[in-house]
Amino acid sequence: MREIRQLLLVALMLCALPLTGRAQWATTRIERDWRLAIAGNSFGLVQEAIYTVSLESPNYRRTTIYLGPVYTTTTRFQASHIALLLLLVGATGLIALAGIRRRT
Repeated sequence: MREIRQLLLVALMLCALPLTGRAQWATTRIERDWRLAIAGNSFGLVQEAIYTVSLESPNYRRTTIYLGPVYTTTTRFQASHIALLLLLVGATGLIALAGIRRRT
């Protein structure tokens, strides 16, 4: 009876062994790197795709926003959406400044 228990324990350990070999199973790939380096500081966006199940389609994407040494943040929005938002905000600001200058 003791030998059967030991045999079952060894079989259980052998079945669990391949699972412990996959501790770092996720893979990342940089899809978009829209950064500028000025005086050693990064400004811009980097979008990474994280693959956890298969390498055909990413499970999710992570975008990091770099604003020099002052501010860095990570979001799940795509880099193209963030760039479009920044472009719209910048264009609106320029139009507003042009309107203020014309009035004065």
